[in-house]
Amino acid sequence: MYSLRWSLPCLVTLVIAGCSSGPEAAGAPQAPAAPALGDACTTDAACGEGSGLVCLASGRCGTATCTTGACGEGAECFLLGAATRSCLPTCDAERPCGAGLVCATSGACVARCSEGACGPDATCDDASGLCVADVTKRPSAAPIPACDDVPARDCTAGTAACASLSAFDPKLGPGYEDYPLNGETASNQWRSFAREDLQQIVKWSTALVACRGKHWAFGNGAPLGLGDMSESNGAIPGTARGQPGHPAGTHTNGLDMDIGYYQIGTKDNRLRAVCDHMAGGKDVYHCVSEPTALDTWRNALVLGAMVTSRRVRVIGMDGKVGPRVMAALPALCRDGYLDATACTRARTLLTFEETDQGYGWFRFHHHHFHISMSSAAYASAPASFAPSEGRMLWRDGVPASSLERFEALGGHGHVD
Repeated sequence: MYSLRWSLPCLVTLVIAGCSSGPEAAGAPQAPAAPALGDACTTDAACGEGSGLVCLASGRCGTATCTTGACGEGAECFLLGAATRSCLPTCDAERPCGAGLVCATSGACVARCSEGACGPDATCDDASGLCVADVTKRPSAAPIPACDDVPARDCTAGTAACASLSAFDPKLGPGYEDYPLNGETASNQWRSFAREDLQQIVKWSTALVACRGKHWAFGNGAPLGLGDMSESNGAIPGTARGQPGHPAGTHTNGLDMDIGYYQIGTKDNRLRAVCDHMAGGKDVYHCVSEPTALDTWRNALVLGAMVTSRRVRVIGMDGKVGPRVMAALPALCRDGYLDATACTRARTLLTFEETDQGYGWFRFHHHHFHISMSSAAYASAPASFAPSEGRMLWRDGVPASSLERFEALGGHGHVD
């Protein structure tokens, strides 16, 4: 198996099993092996002075930071938290990890977990040695607040008024913040126009999370960040500047909204990646590892709340976020955080692709989920469904390949 070493005689370069030049290569007595990526440690000194390694929070030697492609052979730069990266040895079926390490789904060798070390919403799986979402218990032992003072979920002002398009207002409310992004300013949030019924659902569901989750000891406590909606005339955000940031047929007439994920280990819940999304030195625009910055319980709560509205047509998320949310929902329904209808409707309204099936959800949802409302406009183009790995996925009618052109534009491919 690989043994990745840092060594000054090797000009501080990662190599396999030591240097290939110098006294060792000439047959001289070999010095003790230099500390390796993934070696157990308790202090930085244990990783070797001048080695370029530090002792990570996991109790293993790694780099303090890294950039893609700079880790050397047999290692890659991995996202360890919301903004922490480190070179870690890689693994697969042919290259197992060293002693005390396990091969994560991301292909990184990580320290085997221990009970109590996985955080408040996860548990250590003995079989794999990896942290997994703990959905066997309530997220808090505190009584569930009644939350009678949250805004109304449904618009009752009449068909025309509920379908009317207006700027999302107010910009900051109990549980959410509509902040400027993708070229907006605080005085001109021109990408933030939505139907009244969509605004009410978002305001209600985020206020419900803020209320019912107030005793949960994890998360960052910040409101949920709101992203792209539509322009004031109902056009796709970016159209006014000649760069529509979303595929045709989405984000029109205030029916759609991009919303950030609730996160852990970050200062806020604005739109940002909750996982590593790099592969082969390139951005692949979807999670390639477990979403380490995801607040599973709060995301399950807000999404479960949203689908209780009959006006919601579909909500899409990343393929590695989806399984966590679906695993947590039954406990929230069982314990009374959500009505039982949330779990029933979630089976068909919450969508994701764990592999690229061509339904438009696989890419560009690693930093947000997407809620879409029903309207008479969709009657002429009914949604089609196709099974994929046990999930029912709504088809946008946009081939995945056509989404690639949006990667450099404000919208699906970019957030501030």
